[in-house]
Amino acid sequence: MEVPLDTLYAALSHPIRRGILEQLQQESRLVHELAGRFDVSAPAISKHLRTLENAKLIYRKKRGREQHIFINGEVLQPAASYLQQYQAHWERQLDALNDYVKQKERNNE
Repeated sequence: MEVPLDTLYAALSHPIRRGILEQLQQESRLVHELAGRFDVSAPAISKHLRTLENAKLIYRKKRGREQHIFINGEVLQPAASYLQQYQAHWERQLDALNDYVKQKERNNE
């Protein structure tokens, strides 16, 4: 299931949501563990988690009374692919600029 790029980038646009994803890269976390790492209220963390869930960037598994949060990194692949095309463009532009500068230096010698 592919998530629209607008939804992905909107979810990634907030530093707290990016921080949550960074925390989840190492291992799953409990909701209260994530909340304790940021200087915001519990309802604010819940809202950020819902945004990440809506973008399919995270998912929850309930174990007993605890909710474990996991990252779903596969969803980021379309966003990475989209950016890679621009990376190639800018690398070509920088290579062309480098060639131009070298040519100017040779002409000035």
